[in-house]
Amino acid sequence: MQALACGVSVPNFMAFDEVDGAHKSFRPDIDDDGSTSAGSSDIESEGPNSSQSYVSLTLPQWMREHATQHVSAPPGLASPPGFEPLAFAAPPGLDAPEAYPPPPGLLPPGLAPPPGLVDALSPPELAEPFNPKKFRRELVSVLKDLAQNKNVAAAVRRVRAQQVPVDRQAAETMDILTRAAEENRGNPRRLYFAFVAGLARGNPSAFEQVEVLSGIKAFFKDIYVDLCEEVPRLPSMIEAELVPTLREVFAVETVESLLPSGFKVA
Repeated sequence: MQALACGVSVPNFMAFDEVDGAHKSFRPDIDDDGSTSAGSSDIESEGPNSSQSYVSLTLPQWMREHATQHVSAPPGLASPPGFEPLAFAAPPGLDAPEAYPPPPGLLPPGLAPPPGLVDALSPPELAEPFNPKKFRRELVSVLKDLAQNKNVAAAVRRVRAQQVPVDRQAAETMDILTRAAEENRGNPRRLYFAFVAGLARGNPSAFEQVEVLSGIKAFFKDIYVDLCEEVPRLPSMIEAELVPTLREVFAVETVESLLPSGFKVA
């Protein structure tokens, strides 16, 4: 009990604050001397590492024995006095990596990529050398698909992907034109003729225009006469189907120089 100036006693928990003019609540840890000494002795007994000891007791045995990763204060912030970083380890059989590698192509200069990863900046592997037999098999597939889907541009792209050498393009053009002339079906044959002209179209073209013209000229010089015996209608097919297609790519004078005499170009 405390006595006021007028002589009236009030309980400690209703003590009047003469400065603030308000009643202050009773706090045993501050107002009571005995409680203060007891509380301070309890705090001193715990020590600064009490939180760490508590955490270490609650951690599983495998985390306390195999601690490899540490938790510390963020950069720029100091740890509280007496605080030691807590240590954690990966579960048994699941070792944590020492570091996370950067994505390929983002390595600092002078550092090699991690094992098993191919550097994205490394030069591509060299293409296989041209194989005539493999190209002929691909050509058969291209012509078969062309007769079904009627997509000349897709057929030209597939031949461009084969990267036929320049010194082989004239011979391959003559072979394709021969296959087209031997085709009995009208629609596929016209598609094949358009395919031959399409090899010289575009920038860049699948075949060099000079090589395509050379292959067409070789067809009429070496193949055409003998093939007319097997395909009697070949001259009319050349004039009605091949010549208009060639005129869409080459000049009239160029087409006339390729054909035997007697064909109407203009």
